[in-house]
Amino acid sequence: TLRLPYAMQLGSGTYDALPGLTYTGHNDVWSWGAQYAATIRLESENDQNYSLGDKHKISSWGGYQFTPWLRGTARVTAEHVGKIDGADALIAAPLTTADPNNYGGDFVEAGIGFNLVPQKQLAGAQIACEFTAPLYQDLNGPQMKRDYGFTIGLQYSF
Repeated sequence: TLRLPYAMQLGSGTYDALPGLTYTGHNDVWSWGAQYAATIRLESENDQNYSLGDKHKISSWGGYQFTPWLRGTARVTAEHVGKIDGADALIAAPLTTADPNNYGGDFVEAGIGFNLVPQKQLAGAQIACEFTAPLYQDLNGPQMKRDYGFTIGLQYSF
């Protein structure tokens, strides 16, 4: 029986630490911040004899309040994803995604967006949009590159 490639597995199969640290600041119309977040694999391998690579991500952002209901944002994020250590003998299909050497790499992306904050009747709601673009990618082996992205979200606080 063959098992689906590593990216298709539902989890890491290991206990993982998820440390993070965030700093934020603001004044009348400007806001800014930075964040470090990681996924650290605490075990050398799972039950299938491999361990996914550690992940480290650093982000910094800034925002400007144009009006009480419109805020612009800019962000830069750098991420390092480590290689898979070991191999699962049941993941052996003739696919590039079945090779544990074809996972991970270094990535840098930039994002620009805006937040709409409705007043009065929809107080507590926020619509956020962001366009992202890859700035740098150094991939381990042949794998799909990250591409442009667009995210839109609706938040409601009460």
